[in-house]
Amino acid sequence: MYFIRYFMDKEVRDNIIRILDEGYKAIQDDDALKLRMLSDNTIHDASTKQDNYSISVAVIMFSLHKLFSRISFRTYPNWHMFVEKVLGLLKAMKISLEQDRMKSFDLSVKEFFSLVDRVAGKLKFYIKEVIDTAKISKGSRLYEHGVSLSKTADLLGVSAYELMSYIGKTGIADVDAPLKNTVRKRLSFTRGLFV
Repeated sequence: MYFIRYFMDKEVRDNIIRILDEGYKAIQDDDALKLRMLSDNTIHDASTKQDNYSISVAVIMFSLHKLFSRISFRTYPNWHMFVEKVLGLLKAMKISLEQDRMKSFDLSVKEFFSLVDRVAGKLKFYIKEVIDTAKISKGSRLYEHGVSLSKTADLLGVSAYELMSYIGKTGIADVDAPLKNTVRKRLSFTRGLFV
């Protein structure tokens, strides 16, 4: 019998463990802003290493940020159950990474997203919408950081059309040429300092 060996860069792994731990505490403290910050922190790893694990955690944190930012969600009868399950999954993800059990980590990530399908009532619809929106939003940030459109769409499991549609609305695609020019000017200036 052959086993698949999952590999994760140690720096990425340690960062994700920290993000999961701080995310757990942010949920306990009802700190939606902290969840958003944690999501943004994972973008660097996701964009430089095109790491699926960082992307998944970024989407999870961003989704949780959106959910905890809306006071109306707390009125749904299944809210408390959802929060408890999310806390359990974050803890399971963290423990799996600490014990280098990547397959278990992957299963917990998948369980988070499938939790959406098991939540009853309107909350199910809203959570699914938030997760889909989070994927597109984070995808646009990856694209902005230089990851190709097709690679970003593939990593997030969304269509390139959905991602491009969102990027077109944000104006990110329009920033590319002036940004390159600015970078060239900065490099030229910096080189001039050392001549």
